[in-house]
Amino acid sequence: MVLQNWIDDLNLRCVEKWRIGLFGSFYFTGNVIGSTLLSQYGDTIGRIPLIRVGQGISVLCYFFIVFLTRDVQFIYALCLIIGLFSCWRLSLGFIYGQEIIKETRQNLGGAMFNLFDASVVIFSSIYLLNISRNWVNLHTIFICLATLAFLISLIMPESPKFLVQRKEYD
Repeated sequence: MVLQNWIDDLNLRCVEKWRIGLFGSFYFTGNVIGSTLLSQYGDTIGRIPLIRVGQGISVLCYFFIVFLTRDVQFIYALCLIIGLFSCWRLSLGFIYGQEIIKETRQNLGGAMFNLFDASVVIFSSIYLLNISRNWVNLHTIFICLATLAFLISLIMPESPKFLVQRKEYD
């Protein structure tokens, strides 16, 4: 059985290799722009509102990519948007996690965050090798997990360190 991925779904078998590389390039370009222009707002607006926005926009874009479009240019744009808001979703999420954990547990918390992040590649490989070779099935699981993370963010309180920092500036 052959792996079913974007090569067939987006008719990329005979295109130039740089066109395939643009998916990652647009994501990382968005990441650089977002990290440069948007990351500072976590210290002024707050961690949780921006995590919610970043997570919500990313889930919506991800849903479009997996289920609603096969237009390569539109997917490039969605990859750029996901990258743009990744500083709020990932970086602020990490900072928030570190701020709500006891200082004595922050090293362990950071290590666990990175361990789970790295395990996605391992899980994906095992899934595609042994369970299903269809990329949509795998990404459906990831969309469900990302949606769950978004829903959990809706009940999370603001970071105590941000609230203390904000009062100092008021």
